Amino acid sequence: MDAQARDWKRMADRLWADAFDYREAAQLAADMMRSDIAGLREAAAQALPGLRASTARTVDRHTREVARRRFDLMRNALHALDMPRFGRRGGPTRKAG
Repeated sequence: MDAQARDWKRMADRLWADAFDYREAAQLAADMMRSDIAGLREAAAQALPGLRASTARTVDRHTREVARRRFDLMRNALHALDMPRFGRRGGPTRKAG
């Protein structure tokens, strides 16, 4: 995991633990959309519209709940970057026989 992704992970965890700031979360998602990592880009692209909508003055509770759920998916994508990978991936398949 590169340094930028570690910073994003730290910021996402701080946002999740403290009083959730939708404006700051939207800025984080916008930054993550410029990532070279496809999984992060996709998660951020799904979270960003809801987070931006949640920054409006008059927003309903459902919109904010959806935005938090999508932010959590984005946070999970960050955590998945440094998880150990078991097994052989992308290598030649072995035929039983």
